[in-house]
Formats: sequence, C-alpha cells, structure tokens
Amino acid sequence: MDEPDKVYLEDAEKLLTVRDVAERFRVTTVTVYNMVKAGKLPHVRLSPKLLRFRENDITHIMTNYWDFQNDKLR
Repeated sequence: MDEPDKVYLEDAEKLLTVRDVAERFRVTTVTVYNMVKAGKLPHVRLSPKLLRFRENDITHIMTNYWDFQNDKLR
C-alpha cells in the first residue's frame, strides 16, 4: 500500500539550480540572487544557503514576463 506523504521520483517536479536559471535567462548568478532578494523569482529554500527553482515556475516567467531582447523582466 502506498503512503500518501511520500514523493516518488517520477511524481517530483524538476528543480533547477541558480546556475541553471541564470543560463536560461542569459544573466549572471548574481542577477538571479538579486531577483530572488527582490521577490521576483519564486524559489524553494532547501537550507539557509541552498536555493532551487521549480522548472514550471521558471518556464512560466520566461514565457509570460521575460523580455529576451533586453534580458530583463517586463
């Protein structure tokens, strides 16, 4: 019998690193940290120094709010 509080790998969302997000947005990791600090990027804090980002959240922001010509949020 499956336990409802367990998350199995195939059910888990893909999490991205700060570097992954920086590469997708074509910015530096410092810019990603600044966007987090400003409350512009939803994130998951796994520890005081470890951030991850849900791939679905980043894809949504890139699709709807990111200006690729100027490499910044609209």
